[in-house]
Amino acid sequence: LEMSRSLQAAAADAYDAREYERLTAQSRKHLEKFIGEHPDHPEIASAMISWGEYLGQRALERLGAARRAAGKDEESRTKLLAEAREELKQSQARFVQAKTYLEKRLSELPPAPKLRNRTAPADGNARLRAELEADLLEVRFQSALVDYYTAQTYSDPKDQQRVEILRRAAKGFDDIFQQDRVGGELSLTGLHAHLWHGKTAEEMGNLQLAADIYDEVLVNAAEPGERRAATGLEPLFSQVEYFRMLIIAKQNPDEFLAEAAEWLDQNNRRLRQTEGYQGIALEVAKTLFDKSRKASGPEKARAQADALRILTDMSKIHSPHQQDAMLLRRELLAASGKTELEIGSFEEAVAMADAAVAESQWERARNLYEKALALAEETKVADEPRVAAVAEALAGAEFMLARELFNEGKLRECIEAVSSIVYADQDRKVVRRQSNAASQAAALAVQAALNLYVNASQAEKPEALRRLTSLAEFTESNWPDNPEADDARMFRGQAKLFDDEVQEAIDIFERVNPKSIRYPQAMYYAGQNYARLYLVEKNKPEDQQDEALIDAYRGKAVERLAAGLEVLSKQVEPGSPLPEFFLDSQLLLAQIHADAGNHQEAAELYRPLIDIVKADKPKEFDRATIGIFLGGVRAYAALGEFDKAGETARLLIELGPDAQPINDVLVGFASLLDVERKKAVAAVTELESAAAKDAAEEAKRRLASINELLGDILLKLAERKEVSLWGMVFIADGLNTIGKTAEASRLYQSIIERAESDPEFAAAAQKAMTRVRAQLIGLLRKDGKFSEALEQVDQLIRENPRALEPLMEKGRIIEAWAEIEPGRYGDAVAHWVMLRNRLQPMRNKPDEYYEVMYNVAACLVREGELSDDHATKLDRAKKAEQVLKAALVLSPKLNGPDTVAQYKVLLNKAIAMQGRE
Repeated sequence: LEMSRSLQAAAADAYDAREYERLTAQSRKHLEKFIGEHPDHPEIASAMISWGEYLGQRALERLGAARRAAGKDEESRTKLLAEAREELKQSQARFVQAKTYLEKRLSELPPAPKLRNRTAPADGNARLRAELEADLLEVRFQSALVDYYTAQTYSDPKDQQRVEILRRAAKGFDDIFQQDRVGGELSLTGLHAHLWHGKTAEEMGNLQLAADIYDEVLVNAAEPGERRAATGLEPLFSQVEYFRMLIIAKQNPDEFLAEAAEWLDQNNRRLRQTEGYQGIALEVAKTLFDKSRKASGPEKARAQADALRILTDMSKIHSPHQQDAMLLRRELLAASGKTELEIGSFEEAVAMADAAVAESQWERARNLYEKALALAEETKVADEPRVAAVAEALAGAEFMLARELFNEGKLRECIEAVSSIVYADQDRKVVRRQSNAASQAAALAVQAALNLYVNASQAEKPEALRRLTSLAEFTESNWPDNPEADDARMFRGQAKLFDDEVQEAIDIFERVNPKSIRYPQAMYYAGQNYARLYLVEKNKPEDQQDEALIDAYRGKAVERLAAGLEVLSKQVEPGSPLPEFFLDSQLLLAQIHADAGNHQEAAELYRPLIDIVKADKPKEFDRATIGIFLGGVRAYAALGEFDKAGETARLLIELGPDAQPINDVLVGFASLLDVERKKAVAAVTELESAAAKDAAEEAKRRLASINELLGDILLKLAERKEVSLWGMVFIADGLNTIGKTAEASRLYQSIIERAESDPEFAAAAQKAMTRVRAQLIGLLRKDGKFSEALEQVDQLIRENPRALEPLMEKGRIIEAWAEIEPGRYGDAVAHWVMLRNRLQPMRNKPDEYYEVMYNVAACLVREGELSDDHATKLDRAKKAEQVLKAALVLSPKLNGPDTVAQYKVLLNKAIAMQGRE
């Protein structure tokens, strides 16, 4: 909710319409998320109001479009009005929901005391009641406002429905005002309601009542030129002034033009950003345009230039009037029909040049600014600051043309174009050091020179490097305190990186001023390249590594990245978009900490990155995004915080597309969980054998929790299509291990079916198919179908005589069958001993070897337990002890903690059978 509010506040200050739309869309996304996830939150009414206001704003945009379509496209206008009416209906529904919720909250409070000591502090219930009543008043106002705008969706002013809705709106506004004024000092909501009561009266044709209401509201407004501290009511007063002047404009355009022009001039600094000011400015421009149509000669040109200046200024400020201003400006330019050569005054040329800038017509803007400066010299314009501002605007237009050359790959032409921007004279001796456009152009030239250097042949490189160095030094020396000087430094550093001069590049990045806006990015580059040196040294053969150098590089990388992030956190306003390199910086810092084993620090860095991805919900996951989730899962797993690791993995499943890189991360996490499962199994086994009941129960709960999480991840992965072959086998094996045999069977079967229908997959799966079929046979064993399982496994062994998986499964089948028919234990022992003899000569023992050794011992122990002959019992127990001890001596860790625990429990049993402890 707070993020939504911050983004909406940022949208109010957006630098253009596109940025406003982007921030507003993000704000709405966060708002919808809050409402969906927290329906009973105390702020739900506030959220509903915000949502209703958003829908209302959308409807107003459609009303504006419908107004502009009037007389031009009636079909489109009718459609827009219907859409606006529907959105207003939805908006009204949100306000009704908020009103119902607030009334319910108020009814649940204890009754307000009839008399209260005004000097005593209000208790909690009194404060809450006051807040709820204020919110309810605001909801009622918004509801009445929706009625007012709904009336505007009817084309016929006499439409009975329109008239009824306006009457309802007028009553709603007046009821709020009358109720609010009873309490003494009017609230802002009460004043707004009174204002809109006047506007509704105007709509209904009662201009005198409207004017009287406007005058009542303006009683508290500052007089023109009066010095008064800001009250926060300025936007309201400017809106009232706008409505009041609309009445004057209808009755006497000349009187309106004089009064409005004077008001705009007096309030330009204080109220220029307000909706009311912009509305008055638009009406003035319209009146001037109408006046120019009836005039001729200098009077016509002056009216057009004044209107154009106002409209161009309006196009830079977001308001409900911005689009109308931009459309009127185009109409005015078309009506003037003038070429650059026909412009006769400095101000006219400037106004038309500003209009060209607003349309991104840079070449036309440059020509018009040049014309304006020529006219200024010719007519001896005395306003030097104004002329200087036009000269800077000319440089800005020339910079945009140079940037177009850069974007088109015309790098040499770009550098040449920059020369005319950075110098104030034709001899190129006087540098325009006070010009922002000149400093930006100089940095652009350095970037162009860097691109030329990177793409130069070996023979061209010396000259390309000379050019790059010269332009960079020129920029750094003439604008040393500007961000562009730091851009030039970083471009030189990147040239060093291209030549693999890493330390030299770092030295350049580290020279960027800590107070510079570019400092965080420079520290990212420095940290990134210290990390590069760290990894190069760390990945050398062990006997060639310099531990001191590894520590130094890692420490420098962490220091630089952290310094850049700290400064960046102070530079970026809350709710504002973060620069692209922020994610890269924080991700790299987290990865370095994780690589050094500092998992707590890494997890703390990954968490906000994961939250950013969660909020943004990207449609595509790049390498950095995947790295965030992979690192977060690993960091939490390393800390043993599997609930957070699982939450991260589930979020990746929810947000991430069904793509192999993402699925590989999830399979990797499942693999980590499987390791933890084995540790938990080991703990349960050891504690149960030690008769530690309470500890064993706790270990069982942990094992159940891990199994639940692992099962959840594996089941979701099983639904995905873009999983590697070995990933599919791992998922099926995992499901099989934790007892989800039906799901495992389906996945094994799907692998076989795909291999049968997809020759390419079959070729890749050839080695895996024996294992898959063996695992399917194992499911028959678990169902007690031993005869069928044994028949199938023998057939598989005949087809794959060297494969280990079918031989392992055959041993498991015989052993399981022996549990029911003990006479088969001899066959089981013989089979496991045969496999032990086959695997024992291998230098690197496979995991299956330790299962074989265990199963040999387990069958011997079980055989001894079932024998009535004491000598046989001792013999089997002694042999089992020897088998287990031999394996533990040669490989104490075996193939995992769960196997070690099983060995120890079985070993103790074998020793006890011999009468020893």
